[in-house]
Amino acid sequence: KVGAMGEYLISVIGAALIGGVITAALPDSGGGGALKKYVGFIASLCVLCIIISPAMNALDVVSGFFDGGLDGWLEEHGQSYEDQYYGYLASYGKGNAEEGIRELICREFSIDPENCHISAEVSESDGKLGLDRIKVILSGSAVFKNPYEIEEYLSDLFECECIVGGGGING
Repeated sequence: KVGAMGEYLISVIGAALIGGVITAALPDSGGGGALKKYVGFIASLCVLCIIISPAMNALDVVSGFFDGGLDGWLEEHGQSYEDQYYGYLASYGKGNAEEGIRELICREFSIDPENCHISAEVSESDGKLGLDRIKVILSGSAVFKNPYEIEEYLSDLFECECIVGGGGING
């Protein structure tokens, strides 16, 4: 089975061979000499067209991209640029929020950072990121801290639902 590249090479080589055979069959002298030049020129143009045809396909794709603009292309492919942008911000904001909350809790309640794990649910509304829920998982000596104090502290500070538990949290 010949792949796309093989078919492309066969087309180029075939066109060059056919053009060469036809040009070689024409006489060199008399009116045939001028005809030989024209046929050789036309054969060369055919080979050139075959060689640049992949570039034309690429230009079709690029022109299709610019016909609808960036937004049109992204909408056609499932997600708008704005959705991708806010999705990226939310994921970036989530990591930063989790790290910042962990540092805050560890400092406020004297907890070793290795014993405090944060999971934050972040959403976007009107271009602003917000915390919807914070889950705190305490381990090691931190399980002896009062989880209700931590929940109250985070709820008051971030105005969102907070869940604090030891070992693992479901939900």
